[in-house]
Parts: sequence; structure tokens; C-alpha cells
Amino acid sequence: MRRFPRTRVAVGLPFLTTVLLGSTVLLAGCGRNDREVAEGLALARLLRRLAPEANDLVRQEREVANQLRINLDQSGSGDFAVFSKNLATSVDALTTIGTRLSELRQHVHDGNFEAPLVLVVQHDAEAEFQNQITQIEGFVTLARNIELRASLGRTKGFPEVDALIHQLVLFLSQPREEALGSQVQTLKNEYRFTDNQIGT
Repeated sequence: MRRFPRTRVAVGLPFLTTVLLGSTVLLAGCGRNDREVAEGLALARLLRRLAPEANDLVRQEREVANQLRINLDQSGSGDFAVFSKNLATSVDALTTIGTRLSELRQHVHDGNFEAPLVLVVQHDAEAEFQNQITQIEGFVTLARNIELRASLGRTKGFPEVDALIHQLVLFLSQPREEALGSQVQTLKNEYRFTDNQIGT
């Protein structure tokens, strides 16, 4: 009869050890999850902070693209000096926009994240900026080719005009979407963030 309590203790120790180990694992998991949530919130706040300027840059790009398209439509039918000046102005404006987009992309890239989902969203935001940068570089390359031909004496019949107009029309016909909106929404959905948590 006196051995019975010791038997209960002997049986109880493995059970207690299992419970403690399980609790440790749960706590460790909560720690990882808390860190991931913190990373998600940090990225959401970063993207939300960059979004207004990113949207303004999209607006500027569309305005310059429309001006450039109109200028190209007039190529060969008006004052070439005016056409050339307007072309150079558009190229400078697009280059400035592209440079700032590269800086915003670098801000996103510099974020130090490790959680898989957060990394996916981070890379997607970088890709959004890069797509816009690549598009602008395409516009600028064709426009500078026109400038180069003009400097060599050509005043009309630029082969790049049709290609550039086509690209500009495609760009301007696309519906305008909120910059970085889908990435912020993904983080909100995944981690149940509120706008108050993310801020403006």
C-alpha cells in the first residue's frame, strides 16, 4: 500500500514532462508567430507610408505620357523646334519619375524581413515598382532614339514614333489602380490588421 503513491509519482512525471515540453513548443511557436505578425505590420506600415507618393508618381507618369503622345501625333506636321523641345521635356520628366521610383523600390528592398509570407509581399511590392520603372525606361529609350535621329538631321519620318505611340496608348488605356494597395490588403487579410493599426 505504501508503494502506491510512489507508483503514481513515477507515472505522473512522464506526463508532467510531456505537458511542459508541449507548453515550451507552444510558447516558441507563439514567439515565431508574434515575430511574423510584427514583420507583417512593419511592412504594411512602410507600404502605406510610401503609397501616397507612389500614387502621385503614377499620376505624373500618366500626365507626361499623355503630353508625349500628343506631341508625337504632331511630329512632322508643325514646328520641329517646338516638337524637339517638348520631347526633351517629356524625357527629362520621365527620367525624374523613374529615378524616384527606384528610390522607393530600394526603401522596400531594404526592409529586413524573414517570414515567408512577408517576404512574398515585399518582393511583390518591389516587382510593382520595377515594372513601372521598366515601362518608363522603354518610353525613354524610344524617345531618345528620336532625339538622336533629330540631332543627325532628320525632322520627320521617325521609325520609333509609331512604336512609342502604341506603347503610350496601351499604358493610358489601362485602368488606374492604387499603388501598393493589393500588397497592403494581403497583409490586412492575413494578419487581421486594421487601418488604425497600420496608420496612414
